[in-house]
Amino acid sequence: MHFNFSFQIFAWIASLAYALEVVATKLLSKHEIKNPWLLNFAYSGLVLILTVPLALYFHAALPVRWGNIIWAGVFWALANIFYIFTLYKLDITTATPLFNARIVFTVVLAELLLKEWLSPNQLFLIALVLVGGVLVSLDERLSRRSMFGRGTVYAVLAMLAFSVDAIFINRAIAQSGFWTVTLWSAIIAQALFCLTLPRFAFEAKFVAGRQWTYILCVAIFDLIGILAANRAYAQNVSISSAIITLPLSALMAFILSLAVPKFLEKHSLKVYLVRFAGAALMVYAGIKLS
Repeated sequence: MHFNFSFQIFAWIASLAYALEVVATKLLSKHEIKNPWLLNFAYSGLVLILTVPLALYFHAALPVRWGNIIWAGVFWALANIFYIFTLYKLDITTATPLFNARIVFTVVLAELLLKEWLSPNQLFLIALVLVGGVLVSLDERLSRRSMFGRGTVYAVLAMLAFSVDAIFINRAIAQSGFWTVTLWSAIIAQALFCLTLPRFAFEAKFVAGRQWTYILCVAIFDLIGILAANRAYAQNVSISSAIITLPLSALMAFILSLAVPKFLEKHSLKVYLVRFAGAALMVYAGIKLS
């Protein structure tokens, strides 16, 4: 992938692709695939199948060093599992803001491990992202119990794992190259997902062709997001994460709630106004960061 675009462009592409993937995954979890282990394995496997020919075309090879790639694959696998379980438990407009915890973890890790020191203005903008995330998470049913429920725990664990993964990707690409890292980290993650086969093997026999088509769409969105995000992380981790975690999927969920109520989620207009005030704050901060 030898493009001369800035890392911000790739981060924005990843942000849009991941937003589409979040919406598609939530639809699958709500209407088609009830077992999260099955959905995780299926779409990750399709992502790997789509990645192999691209990686080989761009001369992916055996890694120069394995350490960072192995850890990237491990944390990518963990992050994906927690991410899928988050979407099974929470609405998009509740889950998406929680994903902004990623920028907190990423900035701390980037400063500690990569020495990507941020200016006071950048730290202020990141703080705005977090404030916006609080506003977007407001809900009619919001309570102390729901804020610290299992879905919230899954979201925080997913973002912590994604943040650690971004650090290892940054290091691995510097050592072995973009396509080699993209290919082998995906292979390692899928190998780990094979350990979950007993949790869904019987149900996999009954997945219909229509459902496989939907899963393929999720895989394509995810692949675009992975390629763009890895390219952005290769140059900068902290600012890329701030852009990638913008709540574009929440905007899409709101539009769908107007067009087809209860198909994805439905809340009062008051709740959505507050949430999108927060979303606007986050988008503004993300643009300034880029």
